[in-house]
Amino acid sequence: MTNTNVRLTWDLEVKTVSEFFLESSTINVNPVGQRPTTVRNPIGENRASKSQDIIASILSNGDVGEVKVVKTADASYQAECADGGHRMRAILGFLTNKFPTFRSSEFGEKYCRDLTDEQRKSFMNYRLRFIVYGNHGELSVSDKADIFQKTNTTTPVNSQEFLNSFGDIPIANLIRETSWTVPGIDNSCHTLFDMHYSAAGNEIYRNVAFSNDRMRIDELVARLTYMIWCGEKPVTASFDQLLEMYKYPFTEKEVASLEKKLKILLDFVLKVSLQRNARVGRGLLNKHVVMLSRIYFYFKEKNGDFKVEDFSEFWSEFESAYNAFNPQQPKRKEMVENNRTIYEAFHGYLGDYKVQWKIDNSIKWFLEEFDLDNATVLILDKTRKFSREMVELKLAEQAYVDWVDGKPLTMKTAQGGHILAHSKGGTSTYDNLVVISAEHNRIMQDTNANDYKKMWLENQKAAETV
Repeated sequence: MTNTNVRLTWDLEVKTVSEFFLESSTINVNPVGQRPTTVRNPIGENRASKSQDIIASILSNGDVGEVKVVKTADASYQAECADGGHRMRAILGFLTNKFPTFRSSEFGEKYCRDLTDEQRKSFMNYRLRFIVYGNHGELSVSDKADIFQKTNTTTPVNSQEFLNSFGDIPIANLIRETSWTVPGIDNSCHTLFDMHYSAAGNEIYRNVAFSNDRMRIDELVARLTYMIWCGEKPVTASFDQLLEMYKYPFTEKEVASLEKKLKILLDFVLKVSLQRNARVGRGLLNKHVVMLSRIYFYFKEKNGDFKVEDFSEFWSEFESAYNAFNPQQPKRKEMVENNRTIYEAFHGYLGDYKVQWKIDNSIKWFLEEFDLDNATVLILDKTRKFSREMVELKLAEQAYVDWVDGKPLTMKTAQGGHILAHSKGGTSTYDNLVVISAEHNRIMQDTNANDYKKMWLENQKAAETV
């Protein structure tokens, strides 16, 4: 049976469980574009797991629905799953004795090896319906995502699950690899989203107070990546905008650049989260991360770069500013647009990614309560280096000698040094410039130039008296 569409063609193939098992090595039953398995343990505790329910349905000759696969040009596989991966993994897991039927089922607690001959024959002869799309490699990632979205009706696909179904493309891989913990593999995601399983099989997140249920973390990371793509600015990141990013033909080099900037942002958030964890025993809430990312991008856009000198002090100030809008005991109660209190609007806006003025207002209101000095935030000069013209003028003013040791110096070996280091908030202006040798500049690093010169002269004097 064949149906021809303008874009897609599909065939219906019926295979027994036995035939599927023999061909299973040619089918990728767990492609990256599928939703991650939400239950780690296939053996249910108080009730049958989803995998056990699937096996019980097959053993009782019930209908487990169609499985959809797409033919690929992958050298490793002839086809990959577009929908029904859990069913295929459950069948393979049961056949290899990874789990038994549920203890209170009509079959009792039986592994595949424990089935009677009649039960085993019935199971192996059960007919599975496969909808097979396309010729090898003819479907685009958008086609595959479209199939995945339209055929998931039992648990409707949310926005991020749809985006994830684009599969093995650089931008989707970046989001996935940043968000997902792979059991047994250290550093498989960013440390902020590190997760392990408890003895009972529950997910434990160390540094955030929310899970990746329905790809919530993926969605957050996708939005942060989109804002980086837009120039590290606190901009809207609606589903349509994320879809545009997923469809953009990124090169590996472009994605590597996004990855580097994303890591810097998440490292910053992690350092804040560790401070909250030390005080209250849990990581950041989702809205904490949203607000932190917004002020991070705000500082980047307005000032180019910034630095936090003490993350303990930063968290104290952040928490104080955030709690000014705490619904339980709000400090800010004035009425704003739409006849809402400002604290109600603030929390509503933290969940809005479509309206720019709402994002802007959440930043504005927060910064009204946030003291940069108390938070030890240093806004760094956008210009990190002195111009050659400034260095030449200052060197002439110094009569062509090194500012530190007084030795002759030419532009060939001269460098412009900050009196107050750039990393300490020093500006790249003429009044903060001294011209010194490359060797002095290397040793001085972040030390105040006046302090460095004093130490150097004292050491020289001590050496001369020996």
